[in-house]
Amino acid sequence: MLILDRFEEDRAFLEGEQGIFIVDRALLSPDAVEGDVLVFTADGRYAADKPATLHRRAQLRARLTRLQKK
Repeated sequence: MLILDRFEEDRAFLEGEQGIFIVDRALLSPDAVEGDVLVFTADGRYAADKPATLHRRAQLRARLTRLQKK
């Protein structure tokens, strides 16, 4: 799984199983935002996986809610 960590100027920082690596921001779909789950496409670009992103965000919200109740 690849997660879009952040943008810095024309670079995008992606977090994967091997750690964080940097790619040219132009390789990401224009609608990609920080926190998106990304997939590598056949044309050599990174696109947001909307269902996986929504699922991940729901899991993070649930975890935060559990932590706030403690």
